[in-house]
Formats: sequence, C-alpha cells, structure tokens
Amino acid sequence: MSSTGRWVLSVKYDTNEVNSANFGGPAKEALLLLGDNVLYNPNRYSKRCCGDDKCNGKEPRCSLPVVAGGAPSEESCWRASYRWHLAKHRKMLRIVEFGHLGPGQEIEQKMAIDVGGVEVRVIHVSSELLLRTKSLSSPLETRKAHMALAEHMKHLLLKAGFAFKDDESPTSIPDPAPEAAPNESALKAMTVTQLRAKCAELGVSEKGSKAALIKHILEPKDSKVQSPPSNKRKASGQCDELLNPISKASLGEHKREPCPGPWVAWPLDTEDNLRSNTEQTKEAIRLGDVELFREAYAADPDFVINNPTAFRDAVEAGHLDIVEVLASDANMDPLFGVTNWTGSTVLPYVSKLKPEHPLRKCVEECFTKYPHKPKELVRDAIHYENWAVFQSCYSADPDFVIHNPSAFRDAVERACPVPCTTVVGRVCQEMVQVLAADPKLNPLFGMCDVVGSSPLYYIRRLPADDPLRLCVERAFIDCPEKPQRVVMDSVRYGCMSLFQECYAADPDFVVHNPVAFYAAVEAGHLDIVKVLAADPKLNPLGHPLYNVRDPPDTSTVSPLYVVRNLPRRDLLRRIVEHTINKYLANGNIEMDKDTQELLDTEDNL
Repeated sequence: MSSTGRWVLSVKYDTNEVNSANFGGPAKEALLLLGDNVLYNPNRYSKRCCGDDKCNGKEPRCSLPVVAGGAPSEESCWRASYRWHLAKHRKMLRIVEFGHLGPGQEIEQKMAIDVGGVEVRVIHVSSELLLRTKSLSSPLETRKAHMALAEHMKHLLLKAGFAFKDDESPTSIPDPAPEAAPNESALKAMTVTQLRAKCAELGVSEKGSKAALIKHILEPKDSKVQSPPSNKRKASGQCDELLNPISKASLGEHKREPCPGPWVAWPLDTEDNLRSNTEQTKEAIRLGDVELFREAYAADPDFVINNPTAFRDAVEAGHLDIVEVLASDANMDPLFGVTNWTGSTVLPYVSKLKPEHPLRKCVEECFTKYPHKPKELVRDAIHYENWAVFQSCYSADPDFVIHNPSAFRDAVERACPVPCTTVVGRVCQEMVQVLAADPKLNPLFGMCDVVGSSPLYYIRRLPADDPLRLCVERAFIDCPEKPQRVVMDSVRYGCMSLFQECYAADPDFVVHNPVAFYAAVEAGHLDIVKVLAADPKLNPLGHPLYNVRDPPDTSTVSPLYVVRNLPRRDLLRRIVEHTINKYLANGNIEMDKDTQELLDTEDNL
C-alpha cells in the first residue's frame, strides 16, 4: 500500500449506519481498522447537491463546483467534492453491499473512470452478515453480529492488500448490562426472531413455534440444552479458519447457497450458532409463521432472488398470506425449477382447489402476468385442467399451436373419460375446441406406430355422435395432409366421418391400403367393413403377410380367423364369408390350405 495519499471510500450513503454510535456499517468498521489517516470518508461531512445527477462534479453542468485552486466546503456539491478528493489522492476503496452498487456509488464509479489513473480496490461484504446486524434486536446477539462483521471486514481488507499493526484490532462493544429474568407477558410481546435469540442466549432449543419458544425460555430444564460455544480462540489462523469463504473445511461443514456477488458460503454457525436468512425463511414457511416470514422478507431487498424456492414451498404448504407477499414481488420467478417432467410447476398443488379459492386465484394471476410462457407451463395447465393459465398462454402467443405441437393430443387425452370411471375432463374439452378451431393446428404431430400416439386413439370409446369425437375428427378432416397412418387409425378406431373423407378422396383406396379390410374386421367396425366389402377392387385376403409362407400361422392374418368364434348368423361374420367366397369364385387368388379349412368348417356348420 502506498504511503502517500488516502483511500477515498465509496459506500452506500446511510447516515444512520455510518455516523451513529452503533457499530453497524462496513464503512465504520473499515475506518476503525485503518484510521482516518488511511481512509477518507465523504459521508462524514455535510454537502449540498446541485440538482443535476449527471453533472459528474464538473463545470459547467455543476452549479456548485469547487472553486479553482481552493478546497471543497459545505456549500460545494457532493459530487464536486468527491471528484476533488478523488483527483487529489487517486485511490478508491469501493465497498459493495448486497451484491450491487448504490445510486451514489454508480456515479462515483463513472467519476473514477472520468478522472483516470485511479487505483480502485473492491471488497464485497457478506449479505448474510449485513442482515444479521440489522435484524437482530437482542443486545447480546447484536454484539455478536457486529463482532463477526468486524472480523469479516478485517479479513476482506487483508485480502485487498491493506496491512495492520500487530496491536490493532477492531473496537469492541462493552458487554450489555445483565437483563432481568423474563416473564411470560414480556415474552409474548417479543417477535419470533427475538425469542430465538433469547433461546440462543440461554442455551436452549431454538426450534418450534412461538408458544414452544416461550416454554423453552420459561422452563429450560425441559428443553434440549445445547452445549455453549467455546470462547477460546486460536492465536493464529483464526481469520483463515473461520472467515475464509474458500476454505475447504468451511465448505465441507457448511453447505449453503452462495450469497449475492462473488462472496460464497459464510460459516457463521461455527461459534455463534445464529440462523441464516434462508433457514429463517424455510422455517417460517414450514410453520406458516407470517410474522417471521415478513421479517426475513423485509431484511433482504433481493429476497426472491436469494430464496428462489420460497414461492413453491409456500404454495405447497398452502400459506396464502406468504404466497400473496411473494406474488406481489416484481422480481419473483414462479417458474423456478421447471423441468420436462409433468408437475414441475406449482399448478399440481392448487389443482384440487375450487376455481374461486383465493390461493388458486393468486397462483393463476401470478402465472398470468408473468411474461414467459414455456411449454412446460402449457403442459401442466392442460394436465391439471387450469383454464385460466391455459387461456393466458394461448392468448399471449399467436403461434401457440406451432410452439406447443403436443398440446392438442394432451388435451384430447385429458378430455376423454377415464376407463372404468365417470371422470370427464370438462375443462380440457373446451381446450380441445379452442385448439381445433386454430387454422395453424397440426393434429398429426407425434403420430407413429406406438399405441396412444394419435388423438384418435383416445376417442375410440366415445359414441359416434359425441361432440368431442366429432370435434377431433373434424380437425383431421380439415388437415390437408392424409398420410396412411391417419387412414389406418380411422379404420382401427372406427372414426366413420374421417374414414369416409379419406375413402372418397382416393379412388384406389383399397389398393393403397391392403390391410384396411382386415383391420376393420379385427376392430369390429361393421359400417366400415360394409363400405370396403362393396368395393369391387377389394382383395379381402390382401394382407401383406397372408402369402408369406415362413410364419407357420398365416391364418391369423385372415379375416376368417378373426370371426371364427362369432355366432353363425352374426352379420359381420356373414359379410366376411360372403366377401371372401365372392372373391375366390372369380378366380382371383389361390386360397391357402388354412383358409380353405376355415371355409369348409363354416359350410359344414
């Protein structure tokens, strides 16, 4: 460190923090550690403001500049005064709190670049420690938090290249006067955080509700007594062992999410046994303690960023008050943790609630106003029949059916009645109608030989005049492309209107689809069998595997084999027999032995 010139501090402006008698701020601790002969604190002096935020402390924009050849005074603009000291010393110590710069620090950063040749050293203060110094009200716990902040600042300054004399140490706060014995009425007036601090002071359990904490304090013998922390400190290596965030031992014992900025896990529980803001949040959500949650939320300006799972946990626990607080935060991401798996959003937790339930409406409103609408949200909105979220996603994207090609099939699947039950997806039926009316819809998406890949598979059990069935069939009819897969599915699943459309569009339908007759007989769709049997071009034994002699069971691909167990007078059986006899009588094919035996058996009967 250079012996000439002082380091100009760049800190967030807070008179209550820097100038008060309380050892509360990082700037105060830095001044106590390094002294006024090393640091210059611009917040110590009262200055005026010219009113132009972009004056940068220079004329002619600044109306209260420093007089040429003179020094700053109380009548000077604070920007001009800061620029004067920065140009004089050419050194800046920037203290970053909560991972970002304050408005004044951003101006000071631009000023350092404008002045040029300024040596800048930056230290990032632990957000967790800052919250502890501001949220704790117990004198003993406050003293512990400030002592931890002092050691933390000393470690940061050492790491930044500042040196200390051997006899220099952070100024400590005198021990508070002994407190009177607590009484129940006084304890009830305390907050949950204060009660936990009191439990830590007495060495009793800090877990449980507010009533349980009061009981621990009044009846310490019935509580689980914790071993008091040791006051012995090592003569050397103390700072590295307890305060170094990249220490392997610290990271091994304390696995926490990183604080904002480059500073990582902060092992405070080693001796002080204090609870972090994240732990306090999880405890508040688990217990439904709104008061404790509001304390943690108010103490962290970036709460929803530092606690991304809080919204999901609160919705899952069903705490409406906490969900409303988080939903009102503009920085909250309700889609945190969303994956490709169904149910990755919070919609499953509110799916069984009535549409008018306050918790469900709050969650739906949160997703509605959120600008990002990924396909995972659409998938869960369909799967859990959430009409409000689905409608917001559909209206927000003009190419919805293009970006969510599987939405139509998923909606049809959920809209059809569950087998052996009377459960019907009424909401999904409305979704199907909306999607089917979209001219950009491609109902063929994902269709393959796998059972269930086609929406036609899910409507196969519905009556022919069912509105949902007619709606799905109409979507395929309006589709200009009719691949063989669609044709065969219309035969297998008995979609008569779609089959008639495909049959009328192809004059050689039975030639191009030789398996159609066998598939219709196998599925038992009499109406389709009648249409195909009346076609003069039909080959009822035209299955591609019928004439293959390698398999020993070639008769299984014969329509006669399918109807062998039907009654003799069954209409489907009679049509199949008549069609095959008529085809064989014309000498179009030489019947194999198995088929001849089946026909002989029928004649004998």
